[in-house]
Amino acid sequence: MSLIRCACLVAQDQWLQPDAYEVQGVLAAARRRGLGPALEDFSNQLALGERGSELLECWTNGGTPIPYATWVALCRMAGLGVITFGIARQGTI
Repeated sequence: MSLIRCACLVAQDQWLQPDAYEVQGVLAAARRRGLGPALEDFSNQLALGERGSELLECWTNGGTPIPYATWVALCRMAGLGVITFGIARQGTI
């Protein structure tokens, strides 16, 4: 898995936008935890609606920044812990 910068795992007021490689890495970690390999699976889990797969592709190719709330949910699905006022408290990258 690619490394995730600590500044991407903090509260929103201190958050640094993850790059496409970090989004790809978190998606890969979620897949290893048993979430389906298809983008549609992530789209459904994240409740992204009809354009979910398209949005995920944009986030993984760097075309569009991933929203903070979606990033937090994806990190949790990947087992990186819960992002609160500090860095993620469980899981390793």
